Amino acid sequence: MALIGFVDDSVYVERLGSPQVANLLRVLFHSPDWAEAFIRLAGAQMNVLALPARDRELVILQTGYMLKAPYVVAQHEGISEVLGITEAQREALRGWGKPGNLFGGGKPSADRCPTDLFDDREAALLRLVTSLVQRTYPNDKALEDARAFFSEAELVEIVGVQGFAATVAGITLTFQVDVDPIAGDDLLRFANAVGDA
Repeated sequence: MALIGFVDDSVYVERLGSPQVANLLRVLFHSPDWAEAFIRLAGAQMNVLALPARDRELVILQTGYMLKAPYVVAQHEGISEVLGITEAQREALRGWGKPGNLFGGGKPSADRCPTDLFDDREAALLRLVTSLVQRTYPNDKALEDARAFFSEAELVEIVGVQGFAATVAGITLTFQVDVDPIAGDDLLRFANAVGDA
């Protein structure tokens, strides 16, 4: 049971012009104007980034797993499957960012990335995301490693997507928002519809 009331579904269904219902929307639309901006940003992340969709999902999953955010993880495990991220890769991500050194200045470890599951580019991406979640600033080494594989536009998007996932985690964890039973395909369709609006 959420620790905040839910707005009536008609409030956001009408404003978004979409029949998609979701517990996150039921919370966000207590502040309709902010929620609409939030949804537009979510749509942009799903539709118009230079960062490839598979990389975007690695960023979101790594953030969700590290923050122990079931709402983020549940929504994006299905999408990641659609995009070819395997269960073995998801399992490796679950074990990568143990919460023991979150926010404690721990350094992202290269040895946590199984080279048989992730290539050098993906490993650099995941080390950067780990440093962002852990708030290990400055994260010069992780950023330097990622620069070898990602454009400046992609680097900005990686930081933005990670921050957005952390925001969803913060909202859903703070208010104990129950996970919606929505498939990855359905979430992709909703994001595409919102992105086209």
